[in-house]
Amino acid sequence: MQVTTDTIVLANIIGFLGYLVFALSPLARDRSRYLWSHAAAMVPIAAHYVLLDALSGALLSLSYLAADAVALRWPERKAPLVLVGAGATIATALAWSGPDDLLGLGGTLIFMASRFAQTHLTTLLVAGASTVLWGLYGWTQGSISQVIFSAAYALFCLVRMAMILRTR
Repeated sequence: MQVTTDTIVLANIIGFLGYLVFALSPLARDRSRYLWSHAAAMVPIAAHYVLLDALSGALLSLSYLAADAVALRWPERKAPLVLVGAGATIATALAWSGPDDLLGLGGTLIFMASRFAQTHLTTLLVAGASTVLWGLYGWTQGSISQVIFSAAYALFCLVRMAMILRTR
């Protein structure tokens, strides 16, 4: 697909909307609301990567949606999350466009580890850490919205973690 300036602008507008919901999701009052808002954000985020002709980014974003759905449906079962992580790895291999894809895959696999967490606090800590690699991936793919909201998501994870710790 030919990526034009107009396409990049449209992709970043769509990405901005998805990433806004994504970045605010750590501020949700509980893990369930966090997972629901996080999952909903993945649809426009995946669409924005399709427009940027970054198929790996789109597929990895959809694996986030799958991981959130699994964590909501089976919060105590971890085997389905391992399958989602394996699927993300296979999808990246099939849509391979270069070494930059490893940044998105690494961020995704760290994120998948957050779904194994027993507490919301640990979930936020690990998920927030995953945004470092995703911010770098966004930079390599021309996704300004990814870069901005990776930083915002990490910040909001820290804010929510502080709120949780303060109430203990």
